[in-house]
Amino acid sequence: MNALPEPVELPEDIWDAMTRYDYLTFLARVMAELEPGTHYEENWHLEVITAKLLAVQAGETLRLIINMPPRAMKTITVSIAFAAWILGHDPTRRIMCVTYSQDVATAQAKLFQRIVLSGWFRRCFPECRSVVHNRTLEWQTTKGGYRLATSIEGSVLGRGADYIILDDPNKGQEIFSKVARTRVHDAWDNTISTRLNHQKESAIICVMQRLHEEDLAGHMMKQDDYDLLTIPAIATQRERWDLGNGRVHVRNKGGFIQPSRMGAAELERQKGIMGATAFSAQYQQQPVPDDGVVIRRAWLRYCDEYPDEFETVLVSWDTASTLSDDADWSVGTVWGEADGEIYLVNVIRERMEAPGLTRLIENTHIEQGADITLIEDADLGRAIGQNLFNTSRRCKPQLIRPRIEKIARMQARAVMFETGKIILPREASWLSAYLEELLGFPNLRHDDQVDSTSQALDWFQRKMRRDVPHERPARKRPQGNRNRPPGASRRRG
Repeated sequence: MNALPEPVELPEDIWDAMTRYDYLTFLARVMAELEPGTHYEENWHLEVITAKLLAVQAGETLRLIINMPPRAMKTITVSIAFAAWILGHDPTRRIMCVTYSQDVATAQAKLFQRIVLSGWFRRCFPECRSVVHNRTLEWQTTKGGYRLATSIEGSVLGRGADYIILDDPNKGQEIFSKVARTRVHDAWDNTISTRLNHQKESAIICVMQRLHEEDLAGHMMKQDDYDLLTIPAIATQRERWDLGNGRVHVRNKGGFIQPSRMGAAELERQKGIMGATAFSAQYQQQPVPDDGVVIRRAWLRYCDEYPDEFETVLVSWDTASTLSDDADWSVGTVWGEADGEIYLVNVIRERMEAPGLTRLIENTHIEQGADITLIEDADLGRAIGQNLFNTSRRCKPQLIRPRIEKIARMQARAVMFETGKIILPREASWLSAYLEELLGFPNLRHDDQVDSTSQALDWFQRKMRRDVPHERPARKRPQGNRNRPPGASRRRG
């Protein structure tokens, strides 16, 4: 076996030449300067960002939004390194870097100055020299260019910019305050956006993790035609990324940005810490509106207790076939119909293998006194349904094959929530998780509770259409320990 070749130390002049002409080499030197204790790995997402930034430098792209998860090097790559790169190649350029607070702006300005005052930067870009008395927040060149650091509400009157770089302009702790969001919108609309030196030639870059449907990135996209680069932490579909120079990177569904730094275990742990809604926004770049997406919060009705009798009791199952921590759930929702209104009685979520899930479906049907159990006609569900139909004396499930795709199914049933026909318990141990998924659909990772819900409501809708008015005997409310969600009061509202 041949021995691996020894690494070759490049001569300084060759290394500097590469730094001047290749942004990724420049970025590697920036990382070595700012974080010498960090092992830097060049990765495909940095190549994607680099291609976008170089298009901005060339004047091919004048409006760019980059949405990425935290700790993916977006600040160093864009606000610090790219600003230094621009001034290194053209010391007359004027750059305005804006973030959510003055403290963060100051910290970033100090990092920037470490780069432009380093020996290797001054060798690579000898024309980019600083004036004698520079301030922390404004580093000026002897040729009139500068990098001005400020907060979203800082004073920029009388200053102009060839490049405006917005880096996380919304403060995460204030994102759910409409007043705070409006304040950021107004600062952008009325002050910062007016600072471009040349509306037809100057560029705007916004780099941020998504926090809310109405954060500044969402607001800006409604105003102008931005080139949008969105890189979720976990790919939601097969992706094909342009790396420049005719090269591409393919990331399959479920793939990560840089598994060596953050893979499945780390992302799942972070999701558990911050919750699914915040994770969806900040890591997946899919913010969920406060009042819901397909189903609106204002449409929801609640009750303090259920009717004494239901005309029909139905259990709807969406089954999953794997047990891994990030797998989908098997979900059963229990519904009761009374006087034309549909009550959600219980939600059961489990990760189980087929034998245990089969027993759970049968027992739920019996304990709830169900008239009918529905199971989605998928691989596992079909096998369980056929098994129960042939072996169970009391549970004869009906297999349901979806007629349309899941978003359209829920949109079709949304009118039942909007018209107040669906009633939820005011209190239940499972209610918070159910509402998070219901209101976040389709922007969250898991949608099993929603699939079970749309399947049940589709059955009730078809039943109501075919029913003709007549006296119908009332059925008793479901019996057993699942007849009332834990915590639900018996008081009538």
